[in-house]
Amino acid sequence: MKKRMTVVCMLTLITLLLSSCVIFLPQSAKEDFGETESSSVETRASVPDESASAAASSSSDLKAEEIAVFTDQSLRPMQFSISEDGKFVYLLQDDAYSKISVGDSATDLNVVYDAGGFYIKNMACGNGFTAWTELTDDAFAIKCYDHAKNETSVIRSGLYDFDTDYQVLVIKAYKDCVYYTYYDNEQDVASIMCYDVPSGSESTYMTADLFMPEKMVCAQYECLDLNDSWLLCSQRRTDGKQDVWMINLDTEANMLAHLNPDVSLVYGASFDESDSILALYYWDTDSVDHIGTCSGTAEIANWVDFDSTSIAYRDRIRYIDGHLYYIEQSQQDGSTDHFRFCDVANNGSDTSYYADAFSYFIAEDGTVYLLTRDSGWASVSLKRLESGV
Repeated sequence: MKKRMTVVCMLTLITLLLSSCVIFLPQSAKEDFGETESSSVETRASVPDESASAAASSSSDLKAEEIAVFTDQSLRPMQFSISEDGKFVYLLQDDAYSKISVGDSATDLNVVYDAGGFYIKNMACGNGFTAWTELTDDAFAIKCYDHAKNETSVIRSGLYDFDTDYQVLVIKAYKDCVYYTYYDNEQDVASIMCYDVPSGSESTYMTADLFMPEKMVCAQYECLDLNDSWLLCSQRRTDGKQDVWMINLDTEANMLAHLNPDVSLVYGASFDESDSILALYYWDTDSVDHIGTCSGTAEIANWVDFDSTSIAYRDRIRYIDGHLYYIEQSQQDGSTDHFRFCDVANNGSDTSYYADAFSYFIAEDGTVYLLTRDSGWASVSLKRLESGV
């Protein structure tokens, strides 16, 4: 949030005079990628405030079945995923620890890795592995746990200056590969890297020069998302316009969306191939956050307009079959954080909620799983939304 506010004036000057349009352009070759420039900032993904009160949260009009309850404060689930080989994976975390649990059951925890003094920023699961990014004040690491071998390997690690350098924040996984952002702070180059887990080989998938001067904002690939087989990433061009790439990792077919100029930064994205709908969580030139959709040459139609006290938690959205999913984080009663799962339909006119849900996962069959907590964080529950959601 701090870095985003730092650059609002500069981004406004860059984009204010540009004309409004959204254009989806098919691209013929991946070799064309990385020739434009973009900007991005550190994602907002803090550990929720433990003083949050469930009583102050909105009521739930969605229904869910409770699968598991966790009460051990040294093993608190904060993220949940099901890997492509059917493992149940949790990120266990509070301010003092970060751990990875990989097991055969959603109800039992099996810690396979303890990050020690590092903070696990994000995790992703593929076919037979779980990968994650770690940070301290002056170092980063990208690691991968092989489910079958029961081994953890280091993909990449290094040092950085927290006050001036960009950091590895986002990681995604699909089939046998890990995709993550990497910033070469000495050469001022941003890259999306691809690590093939079975072969142990790393390659550069996309690259672009950093855009903003003086380390004010992370200049490329603020948005890096993966929906089904589609890799999505944002880039800012040298003329100040924001682009979003949609790349099919199976076929290498790709499209480029030129966004209207009042889009200053793209935080998160989701692409529904069946309807050719691109959903965007973005920051506009008036410093307001929105979630909207676009398709073809249509302008962005906003579904959600956030006020100054609320955001989409972890910058994560999903758009599937006319439904928009995200976790709303809001500030109430001073500095207290509140969380709820949101299901938005009918172009934003209908919204349903599940209170106190701070994380969600959508399985391949469309099942939506939620992590919820009680008022004092004494327990965390894994729940499954009832069918029809």
